[in-house]
Amino acid sequence: MRTSKATWLLFPLVMLGACGDSADRPATAERVDATMAPRDLGDIDVVPGPVDPAKASEFLVWTREDDGCAETHRIDAAGRELETMDGIWIAAGTGTWRWHEEDRRVLTSACERYDDEGALLTAPEPAPGSATRATLEEATTGATQVLVDPPVGADGAEDFRHRVELVASVGPWLFVRESTYVYACGAHGTTGVEAMIWDASSASMVPRPDDVGSLDGPRAKAMQRLTEDDDGFPPADDTTNLTELVPAFGRDGALRFGLQFTAPTCYACGRGDGGSYTKSEIVDAERVPGMLAAYAETPRAVRSFVAANPAAQVKGWSAAR
Repeated sequence: MRTSKATWLLFPLVMLGACGDSADRPATAERVDATMAPRDLGDIDVVPGPVDPAKASEFLVWTREDDGCAETHRIDAAGRELETMDGIWIAAGTGTWRWHEEDRRVLTSACERYDDEGALLTAPEPAPGSATRATLEEATTGATQVLVDPPVGADGAEDFRHRVELVASVGPWLFVRESTYVYACGAHGTTGVEAMIWDASSASMVPRPDDVGSLDGPRAKAMQRLTEDDDGFPPADDTTNLTELVPAFGRDGALRFGLQFTAPTCYACGRGDGGSYTKSEIVDAERVPGMLAAYAETPRAVRSFVAANPAAQVKGWSAAR
């Protein structure tokens, strides 16, 4: 039997931004520090299995501040905070995974420009674009799951800006939004948006579930909201489409499952998270999909943590052990 003195709490961290001073933490919470003595995890040859959230004794709850800073709180079955860790940590049946974003430069190309007489001008080289590579890194083994591996070139665009956002997580399922802004020498740039659901337990993207109840009522509610701006592009049944599933957690920690509906509009009228020439609204689904049934009822531990930290903006939780 092999044992390890390494702990997932000591996995090298790549900070996504400072998350406040440790002096601001409650006295009961232990701030994770890379210089802490290692803890015995026991037999690391044992393959971890999924944890039933109804029977779990520890949970990982991650929050995000308005400035985008994220941190994860390890809590016990009573909701008491045991440790606070910078970044986003997700417990899954295959281990404990840390969300990691890496910025990359993207090669861009200058647009052709002409003087008043039609002669081609020598344009300065544009600044490189940017793209985000998103991965999950397992704390003990160092295994990596690649969720988004962006291109290295902009396909002739003069401006290219790509970013990835972890919108929320429910257990081992991550709800990811990917947006790409491209200026390719036209009148203006455009932004495209894609959404996906990633299962950290199987290291794979999963299809968007369709067992969320009837879409007729939620679509009608979204269309009503999308009409209120009177932008001259009224939504219609055949042009208002479901584009994203958006979980959210209320002030009491309860899971709300949102459906984002998107309809076309003018470039200047765009709003929401659907991309250029679109407008979007999020409305509640009739039911939580079956794959999330075990997480539909927020555990008492998570509710207790939320009650004790009313300012916390919970974005996800998972059962750790």
